[in-house]
Amino acid sequence: MIPNELYTPIYYSVLLIFSLLFTLPLLEVVNFNNYPKIIGKYGVVVFLIITILFIGLRDPYDQEIYFGDTIRYTEYYNDFTFLDQFKDVGYYYYMLLCNEIMGLNIVQFYIMTAFLYVFLQYLAARNILEGNVFFQFIVLITSMSFWNYGVNGIRTGLASSFFVYAFTAKNKFLKFLFFALSIIMHKSFLLPLMAFFIAYLFGNVKIYIKWWIACVFISLIMGQRILDFINSNLSFMSSDNSDDRISQYMSETSNDGGVFRIDFIIYSAIPIILGYYYIFKKQFNSKFYEILFKTYLITNSIWVLLIYANFTNRFAYLSWILMPFLLVYPVIKDSNLIKKQNVYVFFLIFFHLLFTILMFIKTFYL
Repeated sequence: MIPNELYTPIYYSVLLIFSLLFTLPLLEVVNFNNYPKIIGKYGVVVFLIITILFIGLRDPYDQEIYFGDTIRYTEYYNDFTFLDQFKDVGYYYYMLLCNEIMGLNIVQFYIMTAFLYVFLQYLAARNILEGNVFFQFIVLITSMSFWNYGVNGIRTGLASSFFVYAFTAKNKFLKFLFFALSIIMHKSFLLPLMAFFIAYLFGNVKIYIKWWIACVFISLIMGQRILDFINSNLSFMSSDNSDDRISQYMSETSNDGGVFRIDFIIYSAIPIILGYYYIFKKQFNSKFYEILFKTYLITNSIWVLLIYANFTNRFAYLSWILMPFLLVYPVIKDSNLIKKQNVYVFFLIFFHLLFTILMFIKTFYL
């Protein structure tokens, strides 16, 4: 049994070792297409096993020190009958299925949940890249929020996997089914879903980019006033006590509330800069990528306007779940998009993971 204080560092160490092991050959091959397919095939299996088992086998009774809300979810699962069924009803019935019907104990429940969380994101990558999914999957699992929403914000993590899978699904029935599942798992996914429909129906990319930039300046100048206005008009949303999280998130009394997070703005701007480069400088033409890019811009701009809110990272995550696809999908999809494609993908993965590890160190050790 790995001690709790070493569990996440060991997870990231294993992730780093295997990421380097599987991506270093990119620097040796002549071009991206010469990368050994067998490494990618078995590499996916290795990363699926690592992520599912590490997320699923964490200590379910950790007291919010290393695994956040895991202990709360454990308490809910062991005695979930007291929960209000109308708060994220999808998660309630998911627990009911696992507990009462399947008879899973808490560890088995977390393994099942980890499997759904990770495997659906793998399937999402496979939907759009078919057999060339390996590097996209690495970028997905090495993103800054991936671990946190596997062990802490479990409902949001599950909802995000349903949403991402729906976004990439080619079958219309599956698309709308999984969109619906994401919303009943966590209501917050109404926002990116509405953004998806707006992106699908209206506007060109440059308008959305200009809107995002405008939102940054609006938030910087009068973001606190926007939040104050929302706070003063929230009572009608929670008058029935069905879900008071909106007012909690909008309050100004959190450790991360009331601050203009320039670091998060810069982080959010990276896929926008790369997206602009791919679409307008390299002429990458993809309807899927254009809708993905616009959905990200809409959803992230709403977060920018609410950046002073409590738990601001939870709003940001609704757009950040799309970031791994924005970063690397065009490069993998079009082998002629960038010179030295193999070198570009290696360094993108390396610095992406390095940033994630540095953010973990900053959060827990500095």
